[in-house]
Amino acid sequence: MRTRWEINGTVIEMVNIHLFHDASNLVACADFPSVYCKTRRRALIHTIERFHLDDKNGSVPFFCFGDFNFRCDTAGVVKELTANLVAHRVQSIKTDNTKIHYRNSIGNNILTLGKKEFSHADHQLKFKEYWLKNFDKELEPLTEILIEYPINFIPSYPFEEDPEMPTDYMSTRCPSWCDRILMTPQVNDIIACNEWKYDIIGESVCMGDHKPIYLTVRLKQNKGSMRPRKAPNLLKTLMENTMVDDSLWMEQSNVEDASTSAKSIFNSQYIMVKAISPNISKVGKDESICPEKLNTDHSGVLLKETTV
Repeated sequence: MRTRWEINGTVIEMVNIHLFHDASNLVACADFPSVYCKTRRRALIHTIERFHLDDKNGSVPFFCFGDFNFRCDTAGVVKELTANLVAHRVQSIKTDNTKIHYRNSIGNNILTLGKKEFSHADHQLKFKEYWLKNFDKELEPLTEILIEYPINFIPSYPFEEDPEMPTDYMSTRCPSWCDRILMTPQVNDIIACNEWKYDIIGESVCMGDHKPIYLTVRLKQNKGSMRPRKAPNLLKTLMENTMVDDSLWMEQSNVEDASTSAKSIFNSQYIMVKAISPNISKVGKDESICPEKLNTDHSGVLLKETTV
């Protein structure tokens, strides 16, 4: 979902997205980037390309957030965790039940890997250590078109959904930073100051299998629509570098082929929302709005919601 906002004379977009998950740990750890990583990347590039091709509404700086399902380099993580261990494959008649146990010199299972099992002997502490961040690589090829504030919080997925175990990870997947808030580089031009916070919500409270995250920034006023530079060639190159089997792509994404997206119709709806303050015009042109300056006015402001 793509929504456009004009806030104190500055236009931005909020894009909510949900990308594909890893169906099998065994497939995910075969190589990096995995087939799942490639389809996620292709879907994300496909979405951004549609914004650039949207001649009707144009494109402006945007924040893109949601469950990207970005996963750590599972192959690299397994290699790191099993450097001095011996692998024992437990074959099953059912492929889905095949497991690999990695054991130490005295025969203790340290890591167990299955289609939906990723269990370490020190599971609740090992994946909260900073070493894991070195394997968070899915965003790296896209840093020219999407940027992010530094991550200083623990992986946001997969947590136990038991209220009695709010800080424990499930032993189904390698913990990863699935939930993100990304933005176009042009957002830097409308950030008012270096005061920001990017963090996790409910670290000690049960929030489901994902912990929500949030980003707080201050925007400059009256910056209008600062249109991002066109990047069709870069997007095309990135798309070509992430091509996977088309049948898998179409099955997972259920979208039109990217070559036809330019012909798509971008429908817009206009909605009325309430302004927070009636005194916006009294604040200096480049001054940020501080919480103490806000009050409760009820005049209507017309915003545009664009669905892609």
